[in-house]
Amino acid sequence: MPEVVEPKVYRVPGKRGAGANTRRGIEVALSHGSDVIVTLDGDGQHDPREIPRLVKPIEDGVADVVVGSRFLSSGYRIPKYRKFGIDVITFALNVMSRTKFTDGQCCFRAYSRKALEAITITEAGFGFSTEILIKARALGFRIVEVPVSCIYHEDIKSNSTLNPVRHGLGVLLVTIRWRIWETFQKQ
Repeated sequence: MPEVVEPKVYRVPGKRGAGANTRRGIEVALSHGSDVIVTLDGDGQHDPREIPRLVKPIEDGVADVVVGSRFLSSGYRIPKYRKFGIDVITFALNVMSRTKFTDGQCCFRAYSRKALEAITITEAGFGFSTEILIKARALGFRIVEVPVSCIYHEDIKSNSTLNPVRHGLGVLLVTIRWRIWETFQKQ
């Protein structure tokens, strides 16, 4: 049984973006010797009781990166405009690639130490979510998806100040840029 360490909170001053904050969290976890690192959104959408499901493929030696997918199980309830945006970004992530994803935007993931020592997140914003998958794929890491649940809290106003269309287009453009980078890595 892996050692479970008492959680600690590390605060990041100011608003740096989801990618920058995830990069910092990964740096801290690696500096503490973590072998497996799990990321999840801080807005309560993901159920931490599902963490063992994400970690298992890494512990079993069949994956280096495990991506939670909200769409691998029936009964998911995601607002239609979000599902449309996720589908467009996931299409851009998948087009002309052998490794396909059903949910390229879910940040409920598990990573092996080996993968995160090789991949550096450079995107400060939400584009990091596809950047890291594209880099993992380009580096030949074994990636699997597992089903996860997701809770959209209709009674809680989103902390995001981003317009959903502008946000989605921004992530899409970042995804396209990293896909171009990926294409040139293969040559």
